[in-house]
Amino acid sequence: MYKIIIVLFTCTQILFAHSLKIFVSELENGKIEVYAYFTKSSVCKACEVQVKNADKILAQVLTDNFGKAEILLKQKSVEIVVQASLGHRGQVSFTATQPTEQTKDDNPFIKILIALSVIALIFLLLYNVKRSKN
Repeated sequence: MYKIIIVLFTCTQILFAHSLKIFVSELENGKIEVYAYFTKSSVCKACEVQVKNADKILAQVLTDNFGKAEILLKQKSVEIVVQASLGHRGQVSFTATQPTEQTKDDNPFIKILIALSVIALIFLLLYNVKRSKN
């Protein structure tokens, strides 16, 4: 009887040691940070992190050497799946507390072109004012 209890206890500890744990935290600017680890001293390096919504992959990145990955969250409610080696897999649902903002990426060349056009227009106006005084 004692042998069975010891064997069951040992098996459950081994299974618990090989589980993949996922921690998700919300950052500023609509980003989330995913932290994946096996134990506190063993992080999930170069593990594939997928952000899904209704079986559609929204983002796919790899974790760094510290088991962390930053992802821009495009929707409020997503499913995060972490794939590690040897069949380890973890999955967690995440809902953002802050509404996600769809930021528009402005082209910096357009801003520069507009600024140069405004400067040229100012000098053209000054030239015309000086010329009309003569």
